[in-house]
Amino acid sequence: MPVWVASPSTSSLTGINAGSWTTGLSSGNNGLPTFPGNAIGLIANVWNTAGSETLRVRATGDTTGYIDTAGVFGAWQSQMIVPLNGSQQFDFYSGSATGNRLTILGYFITGELGFPGGNTYSPVQLTPTLTATHQLLNTSSYLPAGATGAILYFNAGGSYGSFSARYGLVASSSDNFTSGNATRGPFYEIIGCDGSQNISAASGGATGANVVLLAWLTSTAGLVWNVNGQSTKNVGSGMSAATWAALATESNATGYIYEVWESGSTSYTYSINNSGSGGLNPNIPPGGLTVGQMSTGAASGNATPYAYLSSVSGISVYERGYFSSAVTTSSPQQMLLGVG
Repeated sequence: MPVWVASPSTSSLTGINAGSWTTGLSSGNNGLPTFPGNAIGLIANVWNTAGSETLRVRATGDTTGYIDTAGVFGAWQSQMIVPLNGSQQFDFYSGSATGNRLTILGYFITGELGFPGGNTYSPVQLTPTLTATHQLLNTSSYLPAGATGAILYFNAGGSYGSFSARYGLVASSSDNFTSGNATRGPFYEIIGCDGSQNISAASGGATGANVVLLAWLTSTAGLVWNVNGQSTKNVGSGMSAATWAALATESNATGYIYEVWESGSTSYTYSINNSGSGGLNPNIPPGGLTVGQMSTGAASGNATPYAYLSSVSGISVYERGYFSSAVTTSSPQQMLLGVG
């Protein structure tokens, strides 16, 4: 299971190049906190205080170029999964040398992630190219038996549009993750796979949209995915605007994965945390997705997640999945995460 930071703090990144990759950011350097010694991936919010900047992250050593070609995020906080190389390093790209912020919500630890290329971090572009109809990605060619989900990078290929991904290929399912505001850039997400390591995806309005496999989750991550979660796990009903409200809990949950869906185009803001107070961190824009972070002290049960919605008009909060301390072996149930 991921290790969650009990009280996340925001780092002001230092030593960042403007308009080129800054390589080898690591534990305790460049303004970052010290990572746990067994950390192999970050769950983080990334943004720039000055306004709209091009922001990108990748594991140090990634020379594939898949993430070099896109990565426009605005001043909003965008949630990213940041794989680390064997030396716990990652690279950061920004259009500006200043104003770059990163908040670490949690860490994946050794044994919870696997990478294409093994110890050599080497993302792969999945096939086929996305269309408006859900179709199987070739994840089963890369994910080993027992994998419970994948960390994917959706790239609009220079255009903008919406993306949707499903657990397996269920033609009649409403188990969709949909990024409704892809104009904020590409998306990093975790999506559960079925027992045959299948994931399907579709794209609307994007030209040349494709999906890159960054990593997969092993059974030790404790991932449980709510199949058809979009229709059965709307946990945000009955909330009031501009008020922290408790969300539903699951037995043995140590962390939750949510999709916050806004059906209009108004720039509402919303946040999820495990304290029910404080500032909006993360502060996610419409069509985005956020992880409801849980502290490490919730390892065996039911710590309560809270949500804050600046408006409840046209907004739904879906529990897509969760991490469970009770999951110790491969399971056909899985989970998700992403950014907007």
